[in-house]
Amino acid sequence: MTFPRLGPLARVKAADLVILVGIMAVGLVAFFLTWHLNAGLSRERHTREALERIRVDGAQLEALEWRFIATGKAQARDTLTSDLTLDDMATQSRTVAGLHRADGTVVAVQALTEAFWKVAPALAAQNSTLATRIYHTSYVPARIALQRTVRRDDRAAELRLATAQREIRDGTITSVLAAVLLIALLALRVRRVRVREIQRARKAEIQLSERNELLIDSQRRMQSAERLYRELVERLPGVTYISSPTAVGPTYISPQAFELLGQPAETFISDPETAMRIVHPDDRASVEANMQILRREGGEYTQEFRVVHPDGRIVWIGDDATVVAGEDDKALHVQGYLRDITPLKDAEARQQAALEREQTANESLRELGAMKDDFVALVSHELRTPLTSIRGYLELVLEGEPAGIGKEQAEFLNIVDRNAGRLERLVDDLLFMARLGSGKLELSLEDTDLSALARESVFAAGPRASAQAVEIDCTAEDVPAVRGDPGRLGQLLDNLISNAVKFTPDGGRVDVRVFSRNGDVAIEVADTGIGISANEQAQLFQKFFRTSAAGKRAIQGTGLGLSISKAIVEAHAGRIELESEESIGTTVRVLLPVAASTEPV
Repeated sequence: MTFPRLGPLARVKAADLVILVGIMAVGLVAFFLTWHLNAGLSRERHTREALERIRVDGAQLEALEWRFIATGKAQARDTLTSDLTLDDMATQSRTVAGLHRADGTVVAVQALTEAFWKVAPALAAQNSTLATRIYHTSYVPARIALQRTVRRDDRAAELRLATAQREIRDGTITSVLAAVLLIALLALRVRRVRVREIQRARKAEIQLSERNELLIDSQRRMQSAERLYRELVERLPGVTYISSPTAVGPTYISPQAFELLGQPAETFISDPETAMRIVHPDDRASVEANMQILRREGGEYTQEFRVVHPDGRIVWIGDDATVVAGEDDKALHVQGYLRDITPLKDAEARQQAALEREQTANESLRELGAMKDDFVALVSHELRTPLTSIRGYLELVLEGEPAGIGKEQAEFLNIVDRNAGRLERLVDDLLFMARLGSGKLELSLEDTDLSALARESVFAAGPRASAQAVEIDCTAEDVPAVRGDPGRLGQLLDNLISNAVKFTPDGGRVDVRVFSRNGDVAIEVADTGIGISANEQAQLFQKFFRTSAAGKRAIQGTGLGLSISKAIVEAHAGRIELESEESIGTTVRVLLPVAASTEPV
């Protein structure tokens, strides 16, 4: 259990009360001690007085006894006096016994009384001899014993009286000294308490003064910060607001509200419903729902909505709000920032419109591309039929009776056949690209030996390489089979080897290698040809692209070979890579996945 701490004034009053109680206690102790000692002193005085009466009565009785013995008879008057004296002595002896609880005096008085009453009858009988004998044998010893007892008790009472007087004196002095000492100690204590409380009061006053100064300084700083905050808020391009965590309307809103929302700040504060009235009807429900979620769950939220300006304009507003909580995590208020995002929304609308136009244009381009592919396919198909017929008839003419045509005509027909073959290959490439663009490329998949295909393609390219004085070599390892279309893979090898031979000058070299690499089958076609510049390598696999070096050297080609090669590789789930350096050569690398559950062939 704890007790409240007393204040300085209360502690001083408590010390004064303690002093008063102490003085009263000392006074009561001194009073009871004096009363007790005075009572003892009175008792001893009464004792001495009673003993003195007994002694006087004894002397009176002694005078009577001599008269009894001298005359030898007892007068009635003397006998009565003796009785009264003995009764008084008995009374005084009981008084002494009652004061000191001592029965010696009573016994001595009783013994003297009994001896006297033995002497009196003898005297009354005129028997002086018996009276004298009883007097000397009983009465005198009893009187002497009584005198001795009285003297002893009187000395004891005198000693007790002196002791009581000394105790009264010493007790009074001690009480006075104790009272003076207590009063002095209490006075010193009060003085110390007063001094301490005065010091505490002064210290508390100084601390209070310092706290007041700190409070005043803090208030000045707060007012300055509030002023700076208001100036900053009022210079922002948007609107800053503060609202209650339970109410709808703001408790503070910056003056920019008039420019952005069309209503003065005072209107929003005096009429809380204004904030929701200016929200566009189509956005009002979502804004209310977001505000309820924010006030219920706390945290932060960002929303966008429209407001209807008094001049009829629709203004897009971006609202960033957060719930500010106190030390106990209880919501204090909601503060937020409103900004005009109408230009951003207009830009988004324009961008969306441009995107839609672009999508429409892309769709048109795709349709045009599809129409182009269909047209190319149609034209290529229509060209292929007469070309096949032309080459057929040329073959019949050239393989027929040689006497029918001359040597010069035969050379002309061979030129026609070669150009017809070139045109047929071009038509085949165009048909392939058309099928690829329309998604109609079909593959006849089977386990294929790439090493065998590579040897066949190298053998087929041998005559042309020899004609250009280009050395060609094939290094084909035993590799696992790949799952692919042998015809298309052969077309891939023919294109790569043909390009290598075509772009390699006389005296150059072409190496074809087939090997296993990281679970794939790799095909590399490396030449020592003219190479490709770094800035053109990224465009090599585009349709109809030809390098500037090929144009300068007038090397024939359509720019479809590498594009077709890449399409064939990707159709087989592989990848194609190219490394090249001008005037040094080019290496094309194809990686194709191994067919499942196959062994090297």
